[in-house]
Amino acid sequence: MMTLNSLWSILSSIRPEHMLIASTALVLLTWLVLSKLRKSQRNRLQQQIGLPGQVIYADQGRHGRKFISRRYGIVAKPDFIVRLDSGENAIVEYKSRSNGALYGSDIAQVKASALAAREKMPIQKAFVLSGQRLHSIALKANSDELFEEVRALVEYAQRAASGEIIQVFCKNPRQCTTCAQKSNCQKPTKGR
Repeated sequence: MMTLNSLWSILSSIRPEHMLIASTALVLLTWLVLSKLRKSQRNRLQQQIGLPGQVIYADQGRHGRKFISRRYGIVAKPDFIVRLDSGENAIVEYKSRSNGALYGSDIAQVKASALAAREKMPIQKAFVLSGQRLHSIALKANSDELFEEVRALVEYAQRAASGEIIQVFCKNPRQCTTCAQKSNCQKPTKGR
């Protein structure tokens, strides 16, 4: 592996009249290596997701691209957007649970993400990858109709973001054990 010192010694030995050619070659080599890495990362993602197509967007963490729908008041960062071999675009949300379970919140999240992403590109399909299980989620073609399916949850999220404490609790107490909000839950318990 080449160190910075050895790279510097090579570059300093190049005559000034050849510097343009050398720097162009270095840029081209860097571009080729990076494109090869991106392609192998996309192929690995395709294998993990299990959908025939090309990953055209992958969430890059805190500083990654956000999709914003001012019309519906939704900001989303889906895990992946895949251009399927059929030409359609699909939103994919990944859940790391080992049991492959699908929750209502997963469905609402992928639908809201689809609405936000539709501001920049057509989104026709949606999937939730939970563990090793791929769940297909039906999306309405009409965005207004799709929004109606998630309107109440979007409004709860907007109210919570403004500082309001929202007290909506799960009806099934067994789901409390796996709830991501259980440490902050304010659900009244029996006997109080």
